[in-house]
Amino acid sequence: MGEDTEEEKTQTVDGYITFPVPFQTIEVEENMTVNTNINSQISKDPIINKINFLISDGNIAEAYKYYKYLIDSGFNNPNIVCDYSEILIDLGKFYKAENKLREIIKLNPRMLSAYNNLARVLLKLGKNEEGKLISEKAFRINPNSADTLNILGTILANEGKLNNGVNCILNAIRINPNLSKPYINLGLILNAIGKPEEAIIQFKKALDLDPNNSIYICELIYILSKLSELDKTKVYFSCLKNLEPKGRAIDPFKLLHLEDDPSKDLKRSINFYNCNYNFISKDFIKTKKDFNKEKINIAYVSADFKDHPVINILAETFLLHDKSKFNIYIYSFGPIDDNFKESLKKNGCNFLDIKDLNIEDTVKIIRNDKIDIAIDLMGYTKNNRMSIFSYKIAPIQINYLGYPSTSGAKTIDYLIADKVIIPLEKQKYYSEKIIYMPNCYMPYNNKTKISNRVFSRNEFKLKADAFVLAAFHSIQKVTLKEIDSWSRILTNIDNAILWISYTNKTAEKNIKNQFIKRGIDERKIIFSKKINSRKEHLSRHSCADLFIDSFNYNGHSTTIDSLWTGLPVVTLLGKSFSARVSASFLKTLGFEELIAYNIDEYEKIIINLASNPKKLKNISDKIKQEKKLNPLFDSRKSTKDLEEIFYGLINGLRSN
Repeated sequence: MGEDTEEEKTQTVDGYITFPVPFQTIEVEENMTVNTNINSQISKDPIINKINFLISDGNIAEAYKYYKYLIDSGFNNPNIVCDYSEILIDLGKFYKAENKLREIIKLNPRMLSAYNNLARVLLKLGKNEEGKLISEKAFRINPNSADTLNILGTILANEGKLNNGVNCILNAIRINPNLSKPYINLGLILNAIGKPEEAIIQFKKALDLDPNNSIYICELIYILSKLSELDKTKVYFSCLKNLEPKGRAIDPFKLLHLEDDPSKDLKRSINFYNCNYNFISKDFIKTKKDFNKEKINIAYVSADFKDHPVINILAETFLLHDKSKFNIYIYSFGPIDDNFKESLKKNGCNFLDIKDLNIEDTVKIIRNDKIDIAIDLMGYTKNNRMSIFSYKIAPIQINYLGYPSTSGAKTIDYLIADKVIIPLEKQKYYSEKIIYMPNCYMPYNNKTKISNRVFSRNEFKLKADAFVLAAFHSIQKVTLKEIDSWSRILTNIDNAILWISYTNKTAEKNIKNQFIKRGIDERKIIFSKKINSRKEHLSRHSCADLFIDSFNYNGHSTTIDSLWTGLPVVTLLGKSFSARVSASFLKTLGFEELIAYNIDEYEKIIINLASNPKKLKNISDKIKQEKKLNPLFDSRKSTKDLEEIFYGLINGLRSN
């Protein structure tokens, strides 16, 4: 599902603000021929110059080949090996980098750059305490090292010591204003504390110093999308696509709203996993006896066990699981809703708070619980711990519900979907084996309550006689593509008003300006602030006539919530997982006439419904009737279907 909430403002890995590392061609060890035109008496200078050019050009994978050639040719100068280790870290070769750096430090115990790079690789491996100790050693060697201060600053910031962290990073910038990483780290912190405009300034400074860094561009694109700087987003996205064949590995989640191409998303996901989470797992052995025990141990793993779209939808599933046949383990590494926690415990779930544990301890604890099936509810969304899944915490690991795409992860075995989300012919775009739910892949909490409060349109500045098109999407999902289409719709429906969720003043201003440029009166665009009560938010859907979907990244929880209230939804069926979710809901409900197959059809369906209120009311009435009958809203059935999948997987292991 991967609904993007307000708190998803920066990507962190295991609580540390990080730079996702460079693009790696698969099997980069192959075809190692390097055209240096140098005979047996090789000189390192031309190769170093070539490496520096490749790095500045963003081509890290090729730079790695030249470095490896240099090292294999006998150039073991500590500075060269240390620089090589940085490339190894960038390409996800963490253990190789760690070994090289420890060797250097053993021979050169005061080599600052080696300590800094060792701290980076340790943080990547989840050895946070040792990483901090190494950074502190580096600080004692040289308290005026910009690189050291930058690393310490990010560590402190992620420990919640924001002022200390920011001061360290600002000192790093003061000492060496030509180092790009402190600017990007400062930008990530500013964005995380709700200062996106200031974050953009820092990102642009980083890009001035390293203009071909695709990671920096990707971070900038995501923030620009959150501010609805749509023309700038388009320009930077074009630059990013030009860099991708040779550039660094980028966070695939941050581009789902911009492109509907599952083949590209698969490549991005594989690269992102390989360069960030490709750890060596100490194998653990399970025998047939382990799978013949009375109950199956199921683990749900997330940072979002609170008021969050994924958990709101799954809440009833946790309670309905048959505790006589399944032991349900909830592993939480984020803020916790105490009432929800107590409810889970009362209903026989095992709740474990693991947010303060490092990766190694987390893996050890979960393995000791002898989990049979571990379910990742996050993918690459904020505060994920893909790292623990990369170490393999269970013999069966599943990507489910929280991330609407492939993980690209070697250690994630399955992805649960349905045949609308991932038709058979599209399975090739997913690294996981696909398991199909018999109906819609997403369960729904049919205990979800709608407030009895009756809202008037006047409370939201909606005209009483208007045809209200609701679009309560996370703002980054509203791209130029949507605005072009919605402008044509507003032009063709005289009394239409577009009702959008308010995010920030900058986004509101930019969205309105885009509509004005297309000849739409800004009074036809209404923004409404978030209502803290979910019950009341659902109730206010009654003020709308129709919910209109976004394209590349549909409404997921927003769509199914709208249908739960009886509000009809019109969607455009795309190619990617994220662009097919609403169609899955509508097909399950039996309203395929609300699914469009091109933008022209999407607009015609909406315009036709606006001119046919009787037809629209009939659809709404039927949706309300389906709430009691349809499997989309049958929590008990979806739970049973999920349990059948679990049985099938375990029986498969028992028979092997």
